[in-house]
Amino acid sequence: MKIVKKILLILFFLVVFVVLNEGGKINQMDQLIQPLLFAVSAVISVYSPKFRKYIIRLSAGLLFIMVITYLFNELEISSWMGSLGFGLLFISVFSYSPQLIKKGYIEGF
Repeated sequence: MKIVKKILLILFFLVVFVVLNEGGKINQMDQLIQPLLFAVSAVISVYSPKFRKYIIRLSAGLLFIMVITYLFNELEISSWMGSLGFGLLFISVFSYSPQLIKKGYIEGF
């Protein structure tokens, strides 16, 4: 039953991230790679909090690769790596917000 919940949650996040990233319109299948990675990382952040640090490290590595590819004038790769890195960083930082609210660092609504 837990696997079914995770798969449904991945599909839900996939739809949300496709709408946010591509505007809901997919012309090629390779446009699903980035929203799928976002969806999987969001589910990992929800169900396995110990992997959040690895997602942050992965996003830092992607941002470093973005800088390197930008210096070599590979703008398309740089843009893709940068948006993937910032997206993963945002998802992982946002997943820490319930703990910050619980500890009192952020006021609850």
